[in-house]
Amino acid sequence: MTTKEVVLICILDRHFFFPQNESLTILNSFKNINFHSIILLYGAKLRSEEMIKVIAKEERIKMFVIANRIPVAKDWHEEFENRFRKRAGEISSQPGFVSMQILKPLSDNAPYVVLTHWENETAFDDWIQSDDFKLAHQNPLPKEAFIRKPVMEKHCVVITS
Repeated sequence: MTTKEVVLICILDRHFFFPQNESLTILNSFKNINFHSIILLYGAKLRSEEMIKVIAKEERIKMFVIANRIPVAKDWHEEFENRFRKRAGEISSQPGFVSMQILKPLSDNAPYVVLTHWENETAFDDWIQSDDFKLAHQNPLPKEAFIRKPVMEKHCVVITS
């Protein structure tokens, strides 16, 4: 990082360093995007990789994570993935949503793992009560698409590296 004057901006216990002359412009242009996204969008341009690691370690938010373990029959893998691809951006607009990853199994009979990260459990609970959630789950795959019942696990992030 060059030796420019920077501003440290703390929002919801997240830390952001911006060149002083750009900080207000950046914040005003991202009013509707969660602040976790700003790190991803601006981190590489405004901070060195080492500074990003330091900031990430200082974050005090204990994110809430849902791990859905979904055992999908091999013949249904493509359809399962396509359903997520079609709706992937829709969950992003939910208040408190941070990120989602779909992990594909590489060994036989292992489940897909759908990880969703939320700012807190209330944000997740609000999502599952929302019309968007009902719409996303109104047309499930048939029972034969699954090897066994899915399992939903709730976690709280305690260590990040």
